[in-house]
Amino acid sequence: MIILILLSVPVALSAQTRSFLDLYDKYAGVDGYVTIEMSGSMFNVINGVAKVVDKESSGMISKIDNLIMIVADTVDPAFDRDVEAMVRSGGYISMTTIRDGGDTVRFYMIPQKDGDGGKASEFMMTVISDSESVVMSITGDGLDIDEISRIARKTGNAIILED
Repeated sequence: MIILILLSVPVALSAQTRSFLDLYDKYAGVDGYVTIEMSGSMFNVINGVAKVVDKESSGMISKIDNLIMIVADTVDPAFDRDVEAMVRSGGYISMTTIRDGGDTVRFYMIPQKDGDGGKASEFMMTVISDSESVVMSITGDGLDIDEISRIARKTGNAIILED
C-alpha cells in the first residue's frame, strides 16, 4: 500500500531545474514508478472548486506553473542514488531533515536568482522509506516558505492518496 503525502501548497512557480527534469524523464513510464505532473491550471481548478484558501493565497495559486512528483513503488537503491546525485548537482540547499524510524524526509530549496534572500525559485521534498521513495519539485519566481506554510495549514496540510 502506498500512502503518499502531497502538500497542497499553492505557490508562485515556474519550471523545474534541468537535473530534476532529467530524473523525471528517466523514470516516467517505467514499471514500478508513478509520475505525477500538475499544471498551474489544475491548481486553479482545485482552488475554484474547493475554495480552500483566501483571496490573498488565491493570488499565489494563479501563479503556479507546475508541480512534478516521482514515486518509486518499492525500495530501489538506484533511484535513491539518482535522487541524491540530482540534489548534489542541482544547486539545492538543504533546509530540513526529518528522520522517523526508517523514513527520512528532506526539504531543499534553490534561492531566487535576483538575490531576494527570503524567496526561492524551487522547493523540493524527498522521502526515502522502507517501502517507497518520493521526490516532489515545486518551482517558481518568488516562492515564499512563510506563504507555503500558511496555506498548508489552511488546507489541512495534505491530500492523502492511497494505492
